[in-house]
Amino acid sequence: MTSGFDEYESFFLYASDIAILLFLALLTMKEARWLPRIIGALPRAVMLGGALLLLAAGASLVVAPSLPLALYGFARLLFGVFFALGLAAAISGKHVPTAFFFGSLAVSGVFQALLAFLQFKAQGSVGLSLLGEPLLGPRIGGAAKIIVEGGALLRGYGTLPHPNVLAAFLLVAFLALSCFWLRRPGIKKIWHGGAPLRSDIVLGVTFFVLATGMALTFSRAGWLVAACATALLAVGAFFLKEYRIQAVRYVVLVVAMLMLLTSMLGWAIFPRATLSRGEPAVAYRLRYNDLGVELVKRNPLGVGIGNQVLYAVLRGRYFDLGMKERWQWQPVHNIYLLTAAEIGLLGALGFVVMLGAALWYGVSRFLYRGAERLEVVVATTTLLALLALGFADHYLWTLQSGRLLLWSVLGILVGLVLKKERMPS
Repeated sequence: MTSGFDEYESFFLYASDIAILLFLALLTMKEARWLPRIIGALPRAVMLGGALLLLAAGASLVVAPSLPLALYGFARLLFGVFFALGLAAAISGKHVPTAFFFGSLAVSGVFQALLAFLQFKAQGSVGLSLLGEPLLGPRIGGAAKIIVEGGALLRGYGTLPHPNVLAAFLLVAFLALSCFWLRRPGIKKIWHGGAPLRSDIVLGVTFFVLATGMALTFSRAGWLVAACATALLAVGAFFLKEYRIQAVRYVVLVVAMLMLLTSMLGWAIFPRATLSRGEPAVAYRLRYNDLGVELVKRNPLGVGIGNQVLYAVLRGRYFDLGMKERWQWQPVHNIYLLTAAEIGLLGALGFVVMLGAALWYGVSRFLYRGAERLEVVVATTTLLALLALGFADHYLWTLQSGRLLLWSVLGILVGLVLKKERMPS
């Protein structure tokens, strides 16, 4: 659309789309009326926020400079909503155990982390383009790098479009795996004929693989949010009496991993950990946020879903901010400003209300006794972590991998909330 080639300004059909359609078809075969059931059971605030989000996004089609791009963006939003509702229906209807989804996230995260390690070691792609691996190299333009002692080092991508997206995915996988660690009994045998020590080793190594992958993304926002989310999860689990011992052991494990990682990769981690307002990663984000504020002021009803970049290019907004190169024409790096810019203030309000209400119900469920309280804590913490990352990047709204992360976690949390006795709306 702007003579470039970016996922957020192009049309794609993904293999994950087919997988999601298959999942929804199987769910429909299992329970024909899952959709009206789950919509009718949604907490009122979640439903009203989601309805306002969809209405505003639909209305933004009228003002979009590119109707095809807006229709595609709206279809993607609807697809994400249906996926989240499907996950919620599968969990609340007990068609699929929550452990299956958490386990799938953890296993996928291990694969991505190992691939990131191989990419970092090779300083380039490892030949998995069929799985979505980008063409990578420290001298390839557009590849994300860090500078250490004057030399460029490629950051880990996995099969995802950017290291920051990989960091978010590995954080979700790490928190999902944490549920298995915390849920284990502290003294009883885990496997038939096995012992807790054996599972300690297996889970500990898996945690270390995920943590190493996270380190190799060199995503500072990912590191910060991961530290806060891990601490929050440990505190939440500690307040659940049956998981208190495992929560303490979890903290010991995480601290030990951090010490080991910094001893191995400190030469690259510590220079990257510094932050200044003048460096490009920060300066550009501030400029993109300025752009978002300006667009919202000029267009309180939005510029059309999926059209923020195109609109800003056509109106010369990037030029006004001194960004004249095509690679600088990127979305606003804040999903809350970005949604307000694209679908208007009412749409952004609906987005925030929907997500905030889901978090509120998650916290409320944590405060009440019942089954799967630990899973609720994990899902709530994970969603909160993603929303925190949304203040510093755009992928949760613009990229397929980011959207799937957001809608997956939201669907799991809503499913866990609805699996229990309904709270007053």
